[in-house]
Formats: sequence, structure tokens, C-alpha cells
Amino acid sequence: MSLYSIDTGSVASHASASSGVNAGKADQGGFKDALQAASTKKSAAAEQLEAWLKMSPAQRMRAAILSQLGLTEEEIKNMSADEQKAVEAKIRQLMEVKMALQRERQGHSAAVI
Repeated sequence: MSLYSIDTGSVASHASASSGVNAGKADQGGFKDALQAASTKKSAAAEQLEAWLKMSPAQRMRAAILSQLGLTEEEIKNMSADEQKAVEAKIRQLMEVKMALQRERQGHSAAVI
């Protein structure tokens, strides 16, 4: 083997590796689409977080209770008046229980300090 000879095996393996890189570049459209979809989802999550942060503590508690009950505000609006009263009474009851638990926890933490 002379100083200037070329190992054709390594050239062939390099060429096949390069074609894999080029194939990856052709697939970047799919990656860009996936990235765009991910950023859209993040924006939706950011919007939900922003809406949550703008809620008062009572509104957050109500939203959590509705989620716990598997209901939405829209579903409550579409109920009969009697059903709405029953659901609102249940929500009020659960809010009172949650507030009592929070007061109890705060009382215990204050006693520890």
C-alpha cells in the first residue's frame, strides 16, 4: 500500500453514512411539523395556566370541585333548575369541607411555629 492509496471500503462506508444524513434532512419537514404542534400545545397549556392564575381562590376551588365531580359550567347551565340547585348545594358542601380542612391545617401549622 503506497502513501497515496485510498481504502475504498472506508470511502464506501462514509458515502452510505452521508446518505443517511441527507435522508434525515429530507425528513426535517416532519420534525418542523412536530415542533410546531408541540409549541402550539405549549401555548394552549400556557393559556390554561394564565386563566387559572387569574382566578380567585374561590373560583379555583370551584373549578377543582367541578373537575372532581366530572362536570363543566356549561353542563350545569344545561341542567334543569332543580338539578342546578342540587349540584350547587353539593359544590357548596364540598367547598365548606375543603375550607374547614385548610383552616385545620393552618391551625396545626401555627401551633407548630
